[in-house]
Amino acid sequence: MLRAMAPELPANPIASLVGTTEHGVPDIAARILDTDGALAFLPGGDVRDHLRHLADTAPLEDLAAVWDTAQQVRTWALDLCERVESELDAGQLGEAVEEWLRGRQTMSGLAVLEALRDRCWSPSKGTLSALGLLYQREQFALLDRLVPGCQWHLLKTPGMLPPPVYDLFKDLIDQGMPRWNRPRPGGSRGAGRV
Repeated sequence: MLRAMAPELPANPIASLVGTTEHGVPDIAARILDTDGALAFLPGGDVRDHLRHLADTAPLEDLAAVWDTAQQVRTWALDLCERVESELDAGQLGEAVEEWLRGRQTMSGLAVLEALRDRCWSPSKGTLSALGLLYQREQFALLDRLVPGCQWHLLKTPGMLPPPVYDLFKDLIDQGMPRWNRPRPGGSRGAGRV
């Protein structure tokens, strides 16, 4: 649906699954969609209960990682807005405007909206943002077990994720990339297909 509304946007792996599997790949649809076409693997009930459970059971290093990432996302989003405003004020549209445009209807754009909505970031807002990232990582991992590969390489598309979030999902993204194109230790890519 997002592609129909804005065909220039990058594909989204979750939207792609929902939009194509029911009719195109029914065996996958049976694993991830319920009878209403919703994602069946998402927990039911009040999401706050699930977030509380995550906060109580997640390892401390995971909680620290998502807390740091949530803060980095906020800093990135506010910095992006300042850079966009500077380019607009100067009448010179450049990299910041391009970055903002690429992410306006993806997870990057949602991060910018969240940062702008709450200029004063309280500890509770930071906690909610961090737990949202932890929840997202948990659900992506669960989906990857149901549909291995799952087009995770699409998350690497410029503008899809706020740059600080990339590291949280790096393992999923790299496994979805062709083996010959995965980053190697030291940053180089494979020279040819394996």
